[in-house]
Parts: sequence; structure tokens; C-alpha cells
Amino acid sequence: MPPRLPALLLPALLFVAALFGAACNSPHNSGPVRPPADDGAPPGDTDLVIDFTGNNNGVELDGPSFPGGPDSPSALHHTVPAAAVPDHPSFALLEATVARPAVSNTSGAYVILPVQNIDSRPYCEVTVDTLVYRGLGDSALGTTTLRGVAGSVGRVNTLTTNTCLAPGEIGYFCDVLLGDVYDSIARLDVTLAASPDRALHDLAAHLAPVSYTYDAMNGLVVSLTNDGSAPATVYDGGSLYLMLDADRAPLWFHGLQTPTSPYSATIAVDGAMTLRDPDVAYHGTAARLLLLFAYEDE
Repeated sequence: MPPRLPALLLPALLFVAALFGAACNSPHNSGPVRPPADDGAPPGDTDLVIDFTGNNNGVELDGPSFPGGPDSPSALHHTVPAAAVPDHPSFALLEATVARPAVSNTSGAYVILPVQNIDSRPYCEVTVDTLVYRGLGDSALGTTTLRGVAGSVGRVNTLTTNTCLAPGEIGYFCDVLLGDVYDSIARLDVTLAASPDRALHDLAAHLAPVSYTYDAMNGLVVSLTNDGSAPATVYDGGSLYLMLDADRAPLWFHGLQTPTSPYSATIAVDGAMTLRDPDVAYHGTAARLLLLFAYEDE
């Protein structure tokens, strides 16, 4: 399992940095990604093969409304602008969502930051080198880093990552903040980075969501299948779901567990399995999910 980073304690915020290598600073995160220095590619290698189509993750599912909490979704999130500092020629930042699980919750916030690849070529290992949370009056509330975007799955030289974005594709950075910060965040200043100089390939395995169910006993259960040509290994806590509103704007995120939590599970070609979140903390209601899986092929 990729290493966890230590939590960074700041005067106003505690940034929870329990990273699983990609995407979301959360106890449950997106998948197996390794540092670029370990991918076996010599620095400055120009003899590259790019056979990567991307857009192989982030599938939306409509289904039953859940969890049916008492709070209005509009009271559980707001959006703030995000700016690339400096501007990045290959990526555009969309508005960030600042969310909380319940109106009564005053101890933290969940931040979802969409980013789009506006270049003509794919990128992997898309990261946030520096993220500065700004309050009213442009005050700096705190600073952190986000190691990788939740995006498409690809093979970078010999290693697998779910931090890839094809041209036009949107991925998501996520962060969890502790402290009374929900109403304090007014803007995000973001320094982006990516690794274009890598050989990049599609995986033979491909996981596709089929449906989801929710009940109080089992929580959220997502059914999926492997419609690729090789078995896939899925990592516990490595896959992610975003709740979306009717306009497809993010409301909330959390991780999904494998049936053999806290380990991993293998799904054969044409096989089926389920991932679940047994304790959905969100007190609103949504009827659309965006699923981002983290896996390797065998």
C-alpha cells in the first residue's frame, strides 16, 4: 500500500493528509500510485509511446435517492473560486465545492476541486504542489499539498496510476479539513504540476459500475464488472464516489471498501464484485453518483 503522509497541523486548520497516493486527502482515497522516480523511466526520455485513450473512469450512475437525511443539500455545500497560481497552460480549474456532512457539523469541511485537461495530449501524475486556502480579506487560512488527481487509470511505463487526464477530461482533487472552517474558506490558490514525459498506456483490465443500492444496514453498495481483457486487483479504500446534484455539481465524497477490507480483491474478466461505504455520513439526499475506481491489471 502506498505510504501515508503525516498530518500537517496549522493554527487554524488541521489538514488530514492520510493519502493513498492519489486524489483525495481522506481516510479512504484513490488508489495505487508510486512516486515518479520509481517508474523506471530515465530522466528526459524522449523515446515515448503514448497509446492511452483515457476517459475510462468517472462514470455516473443514477439510482435511488439516499441516504435521505434531514438536511437540505443546499445547506450542506457552497462553491468558491479556484485560481491556478501561476496559470498553467495545460489545465483549467473549475469552481471548488466546500461541503459538510450535516448542518450541525461545525468541526470540519470536505473540499472537492475539479480540474480539466485543456491540452491536446494526456497527462499523468497530475498533482497540486501547493494549495493555499484563503479567507475573507485574502487572509491565508492554511497551506497543503495534494498528491494526485482522481482521474483515469493508465500505465506509466511499468506502473499503474489513477491520476491521468486525457484531453478534455475532468478529474477531482479532494481534501478533508478539521476545525470550524466551513464558512471561512473564500478562495483557493493552486499551484499545479504534471508529468508529460512518460510512456503511457491503457490497461487491459477495465472496471465499469453497474448499479448501486443503499439501506441503513449495509450502507452504500456499488456493483461493478470487469469488462476488460485481464483480471483487475482493487484496493481497499482506493476507490471513490462523489455525490452529485441534478446539475452534476459535486455535493460530497467518500471512499469505497472492498469486500475483504482492509485488504484487496481481484475481479476476473467478465466477473462481478461490490464495493461499499458502510457508514454514509452525509445528512442530505442525492440520486446520482460519480464513481472513480483505483485498480491494477494482473
